[in-house]
Amino acid sequence: MNIEMVDNKTFNRSYERTIKDVCQVIHHAKLEEKDLRPLTQVLYFAEEFPDYKILELDKEVFKCLKESGKLVFRGQKTDKAVLCTNNKTFDIKEAETSNSMLLVPNLKFAEDVPVELGDRDIEEKEIVGVYHEYFELKQIRPRLLPLRNFLKMKPYKGIELEEEDQSGEGYFSTEKLLEVVQASEEELVDALRDVQAFSVNDKWRILDNDYHFRVLSQFLGLVESNSWPLDQVPIGESLSELSALFPDYVLHHIFQIYLEPSGDYTDTGMITSLEQLGGLAVLTPDSRPPAIWLLDEEDLPEDFQERFTILFSAKESWTYDEIQPYIKRLATEKQSVNSILTKYSRTSNVNGVRYHSARHGK
Repeated sequence: MNIEMVDNKTFNRSYERTIKDVCQVIHHAKLEEKDLRPLTQVLYFAEEFPDYKILELDKEVFKCLKESGKLVFRGQKTDKAVLCTNNKTFDIKEAETSNSMLLVPNLKFAEDVPVELGDRDIEEKEIVGVYHEYFELKQIRPRLLPLRNFLKMKPYKGIELEEEDQSGEGYFSTEKLLEVVQASEEELVDALRDVQAFSVNDKWRILDNDYHFRVLSQFLGLVESNSWPLDQVPIGESLSELSALFPDYVLHHIFQIYLEPSGDYTDTGMITSLEQLGGLAVLTPDSRPPAIWLLDEEDLPEDFQERFTILFSAKESWTYDEIQPYIKRLATEKQSVNSILTKYSRTSNVNGVRYHSARHGK
């Protein structure tokens, strides 16, 4: 198989290559026709070029496109656009090449042409674009900072305060969030779980702080009044006792946030642990008095340096298990939690325990 380019600025398009012309070119090129596939493709420049953009895909993204049939660009007018698969987010950057890239629809490659010898055939193909620029992709963390702000627009304050019409501003279904948050669908669902959102009438909500505290206080009061051991709290009975005060979906949500089922969900107790405060509160057991105080990971900046400055201001030294909940959301396949800690902290060993602290101490 051979390809010839004809400049239709020089040759009238009515001119057509003949088999004789092709054989002469093959001869002048000192090639043997028997060594070539029996197809010659002649390229002509189209009179007009459509306004296409070229996007470079790696094997994984291309496979996703073939399997799902879609890649999605996300971003509002003021955002820098990102491209999303079903589970990853990519930054889009413009790149240049010194070579000319020609866009030729239906061009055949060697594997598309039978090997068997036969009469040579000629096919005409049009070049519909010449490119020196293209877009390339770089995987990034999803841009989730606006998510909590959207959910704070209509926090859940109790069924008695719910609006009948929830189609307006401040109410977000999964589909609507995907229109305004730059993240893949899987990343968005994970983020909704991380910010303790729950679904009511197919809209994602977070609990109002005062209402959240009221529900939790009632539940803890029930545990105390019945003198239930913390590892033997009957969830089924708790739901039955509190359902007159709060909707079941709110109670289930509170249990999912604070409890870890130790057996069958409906009739066994719960397990509580200080580890459940990871990413939510800072523990300073060596202070006088020992203290636990709020430091919500979701309220920290996305910038690495700014985040570590706040963390080391809050507490000078952290074990890996303590600091990991504040870092894991920023990690990617190419940048693990350990590599982030290596770059932004220094380590020390005290009595066999490794601690992370600021690179430049006070």
